[in-house]
Amino acid sequence: MTKVHTTFSILLIGVLAFPQVRAASDKKVSAAYTDSPITIDGELGELQWSQVEPAANFIQKEPLQGEPATEPTEVRLLY
Repeated sequence: MTKVHTTFSILLIGVLAFPQVRAASDKKVSAAYTDSPITIDGELGELQWSQVEPAANFIQKEPLQGEPATEPTEVRLLY
């Protein structure tokens, strides 16, 4: 499942690189605290991942700005 890790990395870079996109939306993403170790391996097998509400329903910037994303995407954040 390295595709999940790669997709998350690209999404995170995109959000950080384009702050004007973040400002245009009133959507919020929640992050959950965990004191259990998480292995960064692209696989979401740890129980903690299933206990975090995912961010979803993304919109695209290109090629059709403002349209729903063409691929279903979920983002879960733990710290």
